[in-house]
Amino acid sequence: MAQLKARITPASMATYDTDTEWDTDLIEIGNAVAEEFNSRCNRIFQRGAGAVYETTGGGASFALDRYPVESVTSLVKTGKGTSETLTSQIYQLHGKTGIVEMDGQVGWHKDKVAITYDGGYWLNDGGALPSGATELPTEILNAWVMQCQAQVTHLGTLYEAGVTNDEAKITLLRDLELLPAVRAILAPYKRFTGI
Repeated sequence: MAQLKARITPASMATYDTDTEWDTDLIEIGNAVAEEFNSRCNRIFQRGAGAVYETTGGGASFALDRYPVESVTSLVKTGKGTSETLTSQIYQLHGKTGIVEMDGQVGWHKDKVAITYDGGYWLNDGGALPSGATELPTEILNAWVMQCQAQVTHLGTLYEAGVTNDEAKITLLRDLELLPAVRAILAPYKRFTGI
């Protein structure tokens, strides 16, 4: 929140760090932009420690939704009233792409597979970078700020027009397209493998 406020608030507003009047709107905008990035890129950028990816069985590889991947702590197949831990059958982990390759096919299409892992990009919040984590690329952070700035500008226009209904605000904010520069920055981060 502090990073976003510092970068989108005019310098003339010296109290941006203590003024909390618009924090709820900024949080909603920041989260909505992050979700839009995830949706557009078919992945989750935010780092998750102990994240669980659930899918169906029948495959010999899995594309995790958060990457880069630091580690996989468990892979469990569940089906027909049984549960089996298959972590030792991981053949190879491609950390940069989030692909987990198995020794062979894991179950069949009606089985459920749950993979617990640490992965995604870490946002520097002033704390120490977790061991093995990858910091969010500056270009993604800048794209997020640019899009949030566009949303804030649009929201300001809505307030000036007298739109105060939350549902109306949300609908109108969703209608704002990603900026061309933001789309260009996100393009290389898009995943084309199904997740």
